[in-house]
Amino acid sequence: MPPHVACAGPHGNDALEQNEEPRAWPGLLQCDGAMRQTGAKPLVAFLSRFSAFFSFMDLTGFFFWSFFWFRPLLMCLSSAPVALDRGCSPSGQYARPGSGKGDRQPTGAPGRPTCPWYALPCRREPRGPACILDKIDVMNESIRVKAGFGHVQDALDDADVYRTLLESTKAIPWKIEWSSMRFAYIGPQIEALLGWTQDSWRTVDDWAARMHPDDRERVVGFCVAQSQAGVDHEADYRAMTSDGRYVWIRDVVHVVRGADGDVDSLVGFMFDISERKRAEEELLRLHRELEQLSMTDGLTGIANRRMFDMRLGTEWKDARQGGKPLSLVILDIDCFKQYNDAHGHVAGDECLKRIAGMLRDAARGPGDVVARFGGEEFILLLPDADEAAARAVADDCVRGIAGLRIPHGGSVVSDVVTASLGIGTARPGAQDTARDFLAAVDRRLYDAKAGGRHRIEVLAGGSP
Repeated sequence: MPPHVACAGPHGNDALEQNEEPRAWPGLLQCDGAMRQTGAKPLVAFLSRFSAFFSFMDLTGFFFWSFFWFRPLLMCLSSAPVALDRGCSPSGQYARPGSGKGDRQPTGAPGRPTCPWYALPCRREPRGPACILDKIDVMNESIRVKAGFGHVQDALDDADVYRTLLESTKAIPWKIEWSSMRFAYIGPQIEALLGWTQDSWRTVDDWAARMHPDDRERVVGFCVAQSQAGVDHEADYRAMTSDGRYVWIRDVVHVVRGADGDVDSLVGFMFDISERKRAEEELLRLHRELEQLSMTDGLTGIANRRMFDMRLGTEWKDARQGGKPLSLVILDIDCFKQYNDAHGHVAGDECLKRIAGMLRDAARGPGDVVARFGGEEFILLLPDADEAAARAVADDCVRGIAGLRIPHGGSVVSDVVTASLGIGTARPGAQDTARDFLAAVDRRLYDAKAGGRHRIEVLAGGSP
């Protein structure tokens, strides 16, 4: 809407004198060169024509004066929709021309929308219809003033609404004054979640004291450091309930600065993330279980080749850095193909599982790895085991397999299941590799099988 609208009647700007009452006319008014409907009601149009007729007849008396007094009021009332449609409010701050021909400038406050004089009540001398208009104007002023107070009340009502909405959510709002480290506010939801009443949260000491001991130092130190730096942050911790249980909480913290740039207060929300933590822990458990399955032989339940390769690389590196020995024992069941032919594959699977269980028992060190190397081959990785320790484990394996007394109807060595073994011990140097060491011990295994089976071959000197 333009800041000023100049309007002309059908006789032009000069048609209205200072004390002349506005004439009503139906149809169009010209405003800034545009033709617009006044929105005059049919009654006004009828009265306008009625007035024109009796003026022409030069009649006086009751009808003329009645029309003279009420016509301006009807004109203003009928034109009010025009003003409102143009975004103007008949607040009484606009005046009719005070002096001079064609003076129609409104006297409202600068920058406020201006409206045509015919659409607004006017402050004039309280006589005749002007008195009626002035009373309407005063009433509008009263409404406007009351509306101002209404906005204040609306704002207060809105604040109550916002607070009600905030306190009806599961997020728990809080505020801490930085200078005193005291709670200025904490939401009533805290009692439903933790059992502690609102008024029991007085200072940050209450917050810290109700935190799990394993989380307290880490979380408090982190939050204080971030707050001092003026950095928004969040922290997860276990909060103690009034009955001694613990609930996972996520605190989201916003640092409020004063006009001088210093920290004024901390505001934030507490969220109950117990369900999320339980879901995360379950997901982590499933991940560990999946990882374990990926590292486990499905038939025997011991480590698979993937696990062995991973551990061999790690232990080889540690042995080289620490100058420690590392030993391997590779074992192959004698004549296992003939065992399957004689007893069937189901019996063969059962044989493998029983031998795997015995080998697990033979491993002595906490870091020892027993793995299925492939088919009927097994391997033992023995960190920190020298030649004597490796030989002792190998002897236990031979005796253990023999002690199982698993019948073997197709063996050329014995009537029970036996095994051949190759062992070796290395002290890795800078140029040595785990792959070469593994291949050297594997060759000792094939030497044992070629030498008649059911025996142990040792890698001489630990060199490939």
